[in-house]
Amino acid sequence: MKIKTSPKRNGGLALVAVMVLTIILLVLGAAFLRLATTERISADESVYLDKAFYLAEAGLERGREWLNATSTLPVAYQELFEEEPLGEGSYDVSIDPISATQYEISSTGRFGSPTVAKTLKIVMQRQSVFSYGIFGDENVSLRGNAYIDSYNSGDGSYGGANVNSDGDVGTNAISAVYPYSVYLCNNATINGDVIIGPGGDVDEAIEVRNNAEINGTSSSADSLQELPEVPIPTGLPYEGSISLSGNSTSMLTTSGEYSFIQLNSNSRLTLDGDLTLYITGALSLNSNSQIIITEGSNVEIYLSGTFSQSSNTQINNLTQDPTTLAIYGTDSLTAVNWASNSDFYGAFYAPNADVDIHSNAEIYGSIIADTIDLASNSRVHYDERLADESDFGCSYRVVSWDEEPAVWE
Repeated sequence: MKIKTSPKRNGGLALVAVMVLTIILLVLGAAFLRLATTERISADESVYLDKAFYLAEAGLERGREWLNATSTLPVAYQELFEEEPLGEGSYDVSIDPISATQYEISSTGRFGSPTVAKTLKIVMQRQSVFSYGIFGDENVSLRGNAYIDSYNSGDGSYGGANVNSDGDVGTNAISAVYPYSVYLCNNATINGDVIIGPGGDVDEAIEVRNNAEINGTSSSADSLQELPEVPIPTGLPYEGSISLSGNSTSMLTTSGEYSFIQLNSNSRLTLDGDLTLYITGALSLNSNSQIIITEGSNVEIYLSGTFSQSSNTQINNLTQDPTTLAIYGTDSLTAVNWASNSDFYGAFYAPNADVDIHSNAEIYGSIIADTIDLASNSRVHYDERLADESDFGCSYRVVSWDEEPAVWE
């Protein structure tokens, strides 16, 4: 017996099925729409976050530039740039002293709606151009018992407990062929680290022969060491020239510009006071002559001509404090001969000069030049105090970097 189905009942079932299918499709559509919206929002948030990060980076770079350019260092927390616009976003930058030589720069980048804020922080460390015992832009050589170590003149004279192992040697070179970037031979010793130019291979660029040794680490720098040009002093009165005959004496108590200064055998030139001397021609010291710097004096000598010392001559800094004497060579000073048996307390900077330090010379301070050659038994005792107290060529380098979690505002 057949059971007949009513057409009305069939239509009702079809309608229910259509409604169920429609509801399922609506639920699925809503889910897909919600998912697409979530993905779009997530994508927007990712873009916003990336842009806020880049804005924070831009603010950090601006803060770095400000710190390296300012002549007035902050003594307390300071806002540098507030809501500085960049593109469709902005950044805030602040600086906070950590110590006399370190500053924290904080930068917050903001982007989007709702706004995402991303904060980056760096710590900048003051770095003097005199942060090495010796630095030769193109090459450093130590031969025949030449020696470098360090001390701190703030702790007294060199010797005893005041002898340290921070006599660092640096170069921007990465040459792996003779004369190499750093070359040591015949019992030469570096009591400190050796740093070559960025990208260099220390095993190839540093050559150590015949019982020479490096009592520190060897590495390549992250970036080139900048050697700023020496500015020529202006506004000094022109004083002509000085030529002292044998056994004669003279004294300078005021700053001035000189066409040349020549000291003949056994003569003495005394510098007394806070002086700046600019010598456009030759500075020459013949046998047994001396430039004497009195106690309590601070002297800067700028050289644009030539510099030569005969044997047994001296620049005799009676203070025995390397921070009180600085000799700067302008771009035209290209050669320096440091004679045998001479002592020097001071900082010497001549970025274009080839400096030859002859046997038995003893340097207390720092030497920065294009090339440096230390001959037999010459010694350099780096004064670590120069890194903190010398203002010439100072810059700030990043020593730490920190990233804080993003905040939605």
